[in-house]
Amino acid sequence: MSLPISISVISISISAFALGWNIYRDVIVRNRLRVYLRIKINGSGNSVNCLVLEIVSMSKHPVMVDRVLFLKLRPFRRVESKEIKLLPGQTCLPKPLVFGEKSICKFGFDQLQDFERYGTVGVVDTFNVMHRPSKLNVYKIRLRLKRFFKEVNC
Repeated sequence: MSLPISISVISISISAFALGWNIYRDVIVRNRLRVYLRIKINGSGNSVNCLVLEIVSMSKHPVMVDRVLFLKLRPFRRVESKEIKLLPGQTCLPKPLVFGEKSICKFGFDQLQDFERYGTVGVVDTFNVMHRPSKLNVYKIRLRLKRFFKEVNC
């Protein structure tokens, strides 16, 4: 074989290896977190205590959860965000999670206006990947909050 062909074969094999490694790293071994959002209402049912964010690790290796953000999704994949202040005394973040482990973060009633303005909540891991609750989960929470505030204000 001539020198140019052997250099081309080596460069193609290096490129194929790099492509395979990126696919393996980003698709197969990526961090998987399942995020749920729910409302905690006190026993009498007339006031919302807080919003509760449950983070469950579905990844085979430990995942470090860094922070929680309010998110407003904009056109063209732009995201506007604001960091959430958690209730005092909480030590849920940053926290390493192994497979099946759960972390529960609560944020208070004063944060509900920001939730309404931004629209959803997201969790960021150490690789700066955003994990969000499902759209259906957020829609049900927003609907329940609207219904709750309508009942309280009337």
